[in-house]
Amino acid sequence: MTHLANNCGSYTHGARRNTLASVLAPTRELAKQVEKEFYESALRLDTLCVYRGTPINSQMRFLDHGVDVVVGTPGRVIDLMKMGALSLSEV
Repeated sequence: MTHLANNCGSYTHGARRNTLASVLAPTRELAKQVEKEFYESALRLDTLCVYRGTPINSQMRFLDHGVDVVVGTPGRVIDLMKMGALSLSEV
C-alpha cells in the first residue's frame, strides 16, 4: 500500500486513469473488509469495492472518474472488464 500511495501522485484525482492494483476476494464481505483497510490505511488512494448484487452502473461511473485500487469478487471484476469499464493494463 505504501508503494501505491507514494506513486499515485503522478495521477490526477478525478481524471480518467487506469487502475494500479486489483485485489480479488472470494466473498463480498471479505472484499468490503479489504477495501475498508485500504481506505483507512492509504488516504491518498482512491479505492472501489465491486461485487454482484449492487447496481453495476454506479460502479462503472466511479471507474470512469479513475480509481487507484479495485477490490472485488471475481465475477464482478470479470463483468466490468468485459464491459470495458475496468482496465488492468497497468496492474
